[in-house]
Amino acid sequence: MTQLGVGKGNWSPGVLSPGQAKSTVEYLVGLQLDNGMFPWYPGGHADPWNHCEVVIALALYGEIEACEKGLAWLIDSQNRDGSFCHYYLTNGVEEPRRDLNTTAYLAVAFMSAFAGGLDEATAKVMWPNVVSAIDYVVGYQFENGAFPWAVDPDGYVHQGSMLTGSSSILSSLEAANILADEFGEFRDSWREAEGRLRCAISMKPELFLDKSEWAMDLYYPSLVGALDARQAKRTLFRCIEDRLVVGWGVKCKSTSAWVTSAETSELAIALQGNYLGDDARRILAMTERFRDQDGSYFTGFAYEANRTFPGDERSSYSAAAVLIADSLIALGLGGGLAGMLWSALA
Repeated sequence: MTQLGVGKGNWSPGVLSPGQAKSTVEYLVGLQLDNGMFPWYPGGHADPWNHCEVVIALALYGEIEACEKGLAWLIDSQNRDGSFCHYYLTNGVEEPRRDLNTTAYLAVAFMSAFAGGLDEATAKVMWPNVVSAIDYVVGYQFENGAFPWAVDPDGYVHQGSMLTGSSSILSSLEAANILADEFGEFRDSWREAEGRLRCAISMKPELFLDKSEWAMDLYYPSLVGALDARQAKRTLFRCIEDRLVVGWGVKCKSTSAWVTSAETSELAIALQGNYLGDDARRILAMTERFRDQDGSYFTGFAYEANRTFPGDERSSYSAAAVLIADSLIALGLGGGLAGMLWSALA
């Protein structure tokens, strides 16, 4: 471990103790394979979005060598058109469908590593891969500002637009535009895409498939800064009222008695981004229940049965989400996810 902390290594207490944060960082670094891939769990598959989430978390804690290896795996896995497949195994592709949200998230991971200390020469070599990923995604934007959720390898476009996925794309476009400014490559098409998508999310809910049973659709637009303060707080308080199981965390789906550490952490990030830090700390503290002795986090709990679910799965992205939330809460930052990460690290 090179250093422990956020924002150039200056650790400020959030919910985790320094020892807890250290063991979780070490768990994630130890999970990384020689080729740079972060699997969901030992022996599991990987998807680029969750892989990027781990890179972001480790950038906040100064683990730039692991971040660089993780970015190198992404670049090695990237398709020639800039896209990423949905799932990968250690020896190749498991699910070849292209998820636009997954492809775009490279920008947030790269921005975090770059701001956290990735050397300039390496960043310049990797930057064209970020450009190709964002160009690929922007090329599929609908006239109404929304995005399809996926594209098949044969070119078939899945027409439905997902609110959570589109919100994450918005965060990625914001990160891409921050980076474009840093590299002196202002890109009108990216700026326009970000603005049109922001308008779609905040003003045109009818454009998106009804997935209201999922908690993410309630908090993700607020997490990425797509809503005005009044809208954001209204939806976040609704999420707390409808989906928070006190003492357990956020119920992933309204029809299931299942809470997850990742969703609980993401709601905490959304609350912090909207300057509701006390609520954010209170909710993030519920993830202590999910923590295992080695610093990993169980993916979820079937709370009525008081057992972990699925099985004893401890997912890398869950641990990463806790670290990201704890860092941003500790720093007292506000705004959308991309802006908070840039402020924390730059």
